[in-house]
Amino acid sequence: MATNSTPWPLALALGLAMAELGVFLGFAAIAAPGVVFFTVSLAGAIDEAGYGRSRPFLLAVVAAAVALLGVVAAAVALPIRGYSMVIGAVAVLPLAVLDHRR
Repeated sequence: MATNSTPWPLALALGLAMAELGVFLGFAAIAAPGVVFFTVSLAGAIDEAGYGRSRPFLLAVVAAAVALLGVVAAAVALPIRGYSMVIGAVAVLPLAVLDHRR
């Protein structure tokens, strides 16, 4: 029986559910917070697993990937959903800077 427990599986599931509700179903009010929650949770899980250099770097990389997907979505045919993804990703970048200075 493992004695260590981590909050990342639950946080990833909740963040993904919020992001899906917001982005894919068009609920703009929860799209950006859902993207932020999912992005931060994904970077934290990757960092805890030991696959990244540093958490601020992972936050910036994951945020850049989500922003790129948002730009593509906005350019293709889903402007509101793409903009929501970009706004959520841009909101993560100050968190990466703050985490780097910590």
